Amino acid sequence: MTPTCLLLDLDGTLVDSASGITASVTTALTRIGVPVPDADTLRSFVGPPMYQSFREVMARHPLTVCGTSDTAARTSKREVIRECLRRLRTAGIDTTRPLMVGDRGYDVLSAAAEGIPAIRVLWGYGTAAESARALATADSPGALAHLLLPSPAPDTCSLAPRSS
Repeated sequence: MTPTCLLLDLDGTLVDSASGITASVTTALTRIGVPVPDADTLRSFVGPPMYQSFREVMARHPLTVCGTSDTAARTSKREVIRECLRRLRTAGIDTTRPLMVGDRGYDVLSAAAEGIPAIRVLWGYGTAAESARALATADSPGALAHLLLPSPAPDTCSLAPRSS
């Protein structure tokens, strides 16, 4: 066989990403209070789409993973937000006062367009200007926890100016 083009898988074929992926999954699950699965289950996160792996592990927790999808006609962040809220309502979760947390102005603006306030985290990929419409900003996970939870966290956070 003489191929006309070559398609290469990244995880496991070109890059040994297992330790980074499993460490990140462990951190994410720990921070949201979900028990960390055994090493074999963690290793199953390497390769398939991340949302599928999280969906399987999180099946018993009130969390939904939702993203854009050409086949499901969700091609914008606003559509993703609507679908996520629909899934949470279907699971019996109170969605009367949602709050978006994101790292880009796109997240903040999409939430605002749906009437949802947003906190912009500063450790992602956005720029300072993208915080303008955010209810607040958080410069660390601890600062975000301080904004979301009643107990104080040691990190700092700042309120972003609101636009009229």
